[in-house]
Amino acid sequence: MYDCATPPPEIRSDDALQLLASQAEDVRAYLVNLRGGAPFLSGADSQLLLNWLSDGVPVPVILASIDRVAVRRRKRRTRGRISLHACRGEVRRMMGRGRARPAPRRSAPGGLARLAIQIAALTIAPVLAPHRDALADELSKLDKDGPADLEDRARQAITASRRFHESVWETLTDQRQALLDDAAAELEPLKTLLKGTAWAAAVEEVARDRVRARFPLVSAQVIWDRLQDGSTPSKP
Repeated sequence: MYDCATPPPEIRSDDALQLLASQAEDVRAYLVNLRGGAPFLSGADSQLLLNWLSDGVPVPVILASIDRVAVRRRKRRTRGRISLHACRGEVRRMMGRGRARPAPRRSAPGGLARLAIQIAALTIAPVLAPHRDALADELSKLDKDGPADLEDRARQAITASRRFHESVWETLTDQRQALLDDAAAELEPLKTLLKGTAWAAAVEEVARDRVRARFPLVSAQVIWDRLQDGSTPSKP
């Protein structure tokens, strides 16, 4: 299986290699955190991701598309797990409606600061409060001192949001089995269709999604939209 974090050999520039590997890793880590299970992409998803990145699709657009598809899937549980292939239509829509990168853009201050204030005000279990506060603090610092480039700032903010979700899932150890049991009950009609590891993976994905749904502000989609709304064209 092809490792999407390893760029193809025909790309010669060391800087290009490093950038492509970093971008691919951002996408892999975000998708794996969202759905759980195996910590790698399928061969088909790896090739699709490399095609997108080679064509200049911004990483935040890919990640926001994953969130949009995940929200739709939440409303109607389906057999297959979420994948990059399932996000192709959303990526095309986001690129087509000019919400992606019509020109290099700078991020205006304020968007992440306002989001940080909203996140800091979230009512949350005491055991999760340190993770909430750490995320709010990191977003505030990025708003003040983060990269001016829109995509770079978005990638750093989205990475912070992913770390928040990772920390929450790891912290909820005592509730983990109850979450998995509830997810299994929801998916019971599909149990005869999904066997072995496929069943376990589907259950974990639903359990993780239920936890993520508690924090709708903490997503690539929200971060990208907030930064896009305040962005300005870069000066020549």
